[in-house]
Amino acid sequence: MQTWLVTNPSGPPVAIQGEDLVSAMSRHREALLALAFPGGVEAVETAWMHWDQDLLDGNGAVEVILTGLRAGTEQQGRLLIDAAPGEIAPDTGRAVFF
Repeated sequence: MQTWLVTNPSGPPVAIQGEDLVSAMSRHREALLALAFPGGVEAVETAWMHWDQDLLDGNGAVEVILTGLRAGTEQQGRLLIDAAPGEIAPDTGRAVFF
């Protein structure tokens, strides 16, 4: 079991665990959605993740960009996960199923 830290804009980072990053995201889905959409979300339309070297003060991170619906209105959410580029495959970006 591996552990990753997810940036929390309103407090300390949140730890997620899993066999790999995608399984950790799946296991901690509700907590991640609460971070990405503090006001709540009824459904996730799309989610895309990629590694960006410029994030987390130049240390790099996996960025997850989410589009969700709340009260019929499209909402944008974002997660930053302290992870190496090789922890997503391919590291150029991929769709994520929330």
